[in-house]
Amino acid sequence: MLCEGGPTLLGELAGADAVDEWCFTIAPMVVGDGARRVLAGTLAGTHGVRLDRLFVDRDGYVFTRYLRAAGGITTR
Repeated sequence: MLCEGGPTLLGELAGADAVDEWCFTIAPMVVGDGARRVLAGTLAGTHGVRLDRLFVDRDGYVFTRYLRAAGGITTR
């Protein structure tokens, strides 16, 4: 299932251990005041991921793709 949403939705999915792949784009700009974290919520442990792909276009955008690391969640 592909899901596109903000920090709250991503936090809920990660908390339910329902994230196997994460694509993250970094734009070449600085934004201030009120910026939120990428993931909002409480996780039961650490979710290990590994970088699968990385691409930078000529305009400076960075595109990443992370996959779930072997072993899944490590509880604290």
